[in-house]
Amino acid sequence: MKTSYYHIISALLLSLLAGCSENDGNNDLVADYQEMRFNALIVQNDLDLKWDAGESVSIFDGKANHEFKTSDSGSQVIFDGTANAKAKEYMGLSPYHEGLARYGGKVNVTIPSSQTAVENGLEKDCLLMAGYFENPLSGMDFRLMPAVLKLDISAEGYNIVSVQIEAKGGEGISGDCQIGLYPEPVIMSKAESSSKVTLSGENIQGVYYVAVIPQKLSEGLVVSVSDENDARCEIEVPALETSSGVVTELGRLDNLELREAVNPNPTSVSGAVVLKASFTEADFNILSDESFEDYPDMAIGARSSWKGINPAVARIAGRTGTYGWRLDNPTPGVWLEVYTQCIGFRKNTDYVYSMYGMAGTPHAYNGVRLFPANVGVERGGVGPNSWSDYEEDTQWVYVDKEFNTGTNFYGDVFAGLWGDAGAFISVDDVKVVPKGYDKKSMATLSVKQVASVNNATFDEVKSFGKVVSWKCSDGKIALCFSNPVVNGVKLGSAVAYTDNNSFDKDITIARFVKSKGQIRQIAALESGEVSIVPDAVLWNEGKLYMHYFATSEENGPDSWRTSRSGFLVSEDNGNTWTLSGGTGWAANGKFSQAGVLRKDGYTYIVGSEPGRSNDWYKNFFVARSADGKDFTSSVSYDYWTGNEYESVGESAVGGDSLISVGDISEPALVYNDKFRRFMLIYRSNKHCGLVYRDSDSPEGFWSGEKILTDDDQTGMLTAPQVLGVDDDGNLLILATRQ
Repeated sequence: MKTSYYHIISALLLSLLAGCSENDGNNDLVADYQEMRFNALIVQNDLDLKWDAGESVSIFDGKANHEFKTSDSGSQVIFDGTANAKAKEYMGLSPYHEGLARYGGKVNVTIPSSQTAVENGLEKDCLLMAGYFENPLSGMDFRLMPAVLKLDISAEGYNIVSVQIEAKGGEGISGDCQIGLYPEPVIMSKAESSSKVTLSGENIQGVYYVAVIPQKLSEGLVVSVSDENDARCEIEVPALETSSGVVTELGRLDNLELREAVNPNPTSVSGAVVLKASFTEADFNILSDESFEDYPDMAIGARSSWKGINPAVARIAGRTGTYGWRLDNPTPGVWLEVYTQCIGFRKNTDYVYSMYGMAGTPHAYNGVRLFPANVGVERGGVGPNSWSDYEEDTQWVYVDKEFNTGTNFYGDVFAGLWGDAGAFISVDDVKVVPKGYDKKSMATLSVKQVASVNNATFDEVKSFGKVVSWKCSDGKIALCFSNPVVNGVKLGSAVAYTDNNSFDKDITIARFVKSKGQIRQIAALESGEVSIVPDAVLWNEGKLYMHYFATSEENGPDSWRTSRSGFLVSEDNGNTWTLSGGTGWAANGKFSQAGVLRKDGYTYIVGSEPGRSNDWYKNFFVARSADGKDFTSSVSYDYWTGNEYESVGESAVGGDSLISVGDISEPALVYNDKFRRFMLIYRSNKHCGLVYRDSDSPEGFWSGEKILTDDDQTGMLTAPQVLGVDDDGNLLILATRQ
């Protein structure tokens, strides 16, 4: 073996059972930690394996994973460390990693599904060795756990960059697996194991080895050899059985003739869909679901922007449409609310609140509460424009109120009553608009799926986090995935090219962007980062720009933190990317994730804090950069501060700079020429689907949320990107189905 190719094992290549304690019968022992040493020997050593001086192994003593280190080199060395001297037995795993833990005598590890070609050897990440011994510490024999496949490749005239080995019967040969350490070391696959393993490098010619999970391969293997142009040939290997530490020769692969090939059985890239959405004109309202028509088959308020609803609220025949809401007083002498909805306001601005209602008491009230000053603007009680006339309790009565927000910038709309015996209040068609606002809004007519994404490459795409798209200079469609699992390997990102020119029919991936047989990622991760996520894509002066955010922590599908966000730039249709050089946006800041749009001499960016949230008070914010400035730099932007754009810098954007209140997630920003409206499209976890707001300007006034999709019909869709708007105002939207 050529130890110069060894690398310290990475956390990315070990699937750890973190936080699980030892569970092998030694936990009831009183620990007696002492300095210890033992002799270690690599046996069954067909590959001439050796430890290097300074290498460490994990020693498990029934209580913890301890690091033991050697100052020697060779196949037989002495390891020193500290462990429990009263343990009944000890188990070892090489190489050491502090996060490893045993549960039930097993350790979760990974045999890489993507391995780097090392002539006449294996990379260090594949050299998982294990041993077991009892007291006294007489020594420990370590055995190589993976099986080893030997390749002897001769393909004159080709630059071989990839060799993929696939189990025809679907057996797991790489990826997640387990090593059982007691009583004798054994390795076994898991349900998550991959049936493929890929060896990548430059000019793979000669003898190479591939580590795999030992298996009985009932239908044999398919060995696919590819060059730098994705030309390939396939060699079938008959049924065989592999064993831990044993080298199995696959024979000499020579006189290979590689040809361009397309997968004859394209697979669906589950999760990438294209929707077509159509709209009609509607009245403007800052409120969502103003007439209570959404989700009529669900419990009241289950998916509504309205909240604080009393359980006694019931549906009634509405003034318009189908439904209104009614509350009959169940608790005398108590204030009860029918509903509240939190909305954003512009400071020092006149608004009009209105609704239609019926009431069987003069003690019914409705209106707006303004914050942060907590000022009430309400209608009710006795007097004009109130519920004072009991003769009107079967007639819809129009109630309105004008008000100025002053220094307040958000509030909630409410209706309720004091508990008179037998009292009730009915409501419908609630509305809040800026005074004198005469522009029309939008309503959804229909949304249907028109396309999906297929994969005609021989690379297997199992899952991904988000996908964005663009058209290359030749009109062909390209895609960029975040966090894709390709050939069993989770990557930070991947770019794929298609032969399609249109988004309104199924899109088929023709090839992935690769370097030396491995998929090339759009940007390198910095220390502590988990992923680079593409957010929005636009062309400018012959260059392709991508807004991205880097996650530093991911706590489930809807919660993450960001370490940075900014722009990447490509001058070759997305084949390679570099950082723009502009100053990015702050970690976990108000522009962590964003929609971007160039319009009327400005680049607009609408952003939010990271993650997807249905908190009642979450906000979007907006900034703009004039043409001629570096729109990739945060310092080139003027930021909306509540009533105007100011050159104050991102850090000066406060809560009063919001343009909406409610759900947040990764937004898409687009202008719809047909309706002369800006649209902000994003996922709502509250409504359980994709929603949009519309406005006549990026800073607002923005409408309430309008529903595009329902998870019950479409599955969970996230991270929308608008691909185009036609002359009729129809949108093509690329979304990710989780």
